[in-house]
Amino acid sequence: GNQILSGLSLDEYKSTLKMIERAILATDLALHMK
Repeated sequence: GNQILSGLSLDEYKSTLKMIERAILATDLALHMK
């Protein structure tokens, strides 16, 4: 479940999603560079 996210305000939730998105993109780029 997403119980972790339910404690966040909307702004915190959005910035958390952006961070996760960036982490995923960075991982994708790193994998493609190989």
